[in-house]
Amino acid sequence: MPRVAELPAALAAIDAETVPLQQVARRNRWRAAERPAPTPAQEARILAMERRLAAVHGHAFRALKWHGRTSLQRIVWQDAEVMTALASEDLARAVLSRVGSELDLGGGTTLSGALMGGVSINRPSYLLTVCPNWRLRPRADGVAFDRLSDMSVPDAEQLQPWMVCPLFLCRGAEALASLQRVVARDGPGESEEERTTRGLWCAVDESTTASVFAAVPALLDERRARLLVDDPDNPSTALERMNGQCLEVMASYADLVRAHGGRHERALGFGLVSHALDAKHLLAALVFGLGLGHIHNPHVDGDRAVRALRELMEGAVSGAVGSVAATLLRVRAWQILRLIVDHRARLELSAPDIVRALGPAVTSS
Repeated sequence: MPRVAELPAALAAIDAETVPLQQVARRNRWRAAERPAPTPAQEARILAMERRLAAVHGHAFRALKWHGRTSLQRIVWQDAEVMTALASEDLARAVLSRVGSELDLGGGTTLSGALMGGVSINRPSYLLTVCPNWRLRPRADGVAFDRLSDMSVPDAEQLQPWMVCPLFLCRGAEALASLQRVVARDGPGESEEERTTRGLWCAVDESTTASVFAAVPALLDERRARLLVDDPDNPSTALERMNGQCLEVMASYADLVRAHGGRHERALGFGLVSHALDAKHLLAALVFGLGLGHIHNPHVDGDRAVRALRELMEGAVSGAVGSVAATLLRVRAWQILRLIVDHRARLELSAPDIVRALGPAVTSS
């Protein structure tokens, strides 16, 4: 079981060891694979899990425009019962065999779709460690969050932050390994394009946190950033709004950290903060906010928000925010580069462009 000091290496290993699973999920060939039908006992257990997820989180699954698809995938990947069940290869196979007959968890989300869709577009470390975007106020005495507009939340509170637990990471790693064994023969072998993608993922892994943060604005101008974040079906994902949403929350971030004893990892464990600092919001703030200087709007104390964001990033590089928080921020930076690598053709970026932006490959501390 990884200790806190071993967290960066443990997460890097989880990502590296599940590349074959991520590649199969990206091909989407797993859906058509023939698998044995679940036994009655397996069917009953999976159906019970689905009903519980729908009952407990159905409201979230139906709120796609607030959460975003990846947040909903994180809800499933951070469910302890699901992770324990998937550690059984037989149950993992049974889950994937039910494609087309699954219970709708809400808004069209299904168990197999969230699991495989999650690893098709996200690094597993991101799925396992970044709190879902709960639409709740963080519990923090004296922190008003009175700058919220686009990120407005009801009065209901998230009482405790989501904290990374070594035992849970072990369960997640077991579930990922089990799924990988189940889909190992799905689809053809690794293509040339997939080999290039895998090489770029490795280049990101071998880069320092500072070089990854620096690579984002170096690779993304405003046009490219819009291609990654804008969703025509959801106006709230426009680059301007994503930047503003991040800064709205960051305006109160320093107060939240103080209210939690200076522990950044606790602040990052609240859904509202996690939403504002997820990969796409952070990308928007790095490119459109810090990079292009769009830091002021009627609801944001731009200087305060930007200072908090800069100090957080600098603390992730230096370790001043603590090893756990630094790792959680590095995971977000990794995920931004994952998006860039996977969408490089649409962004008109070559593999050498990305390698040059990352600079000399160095083993991260």
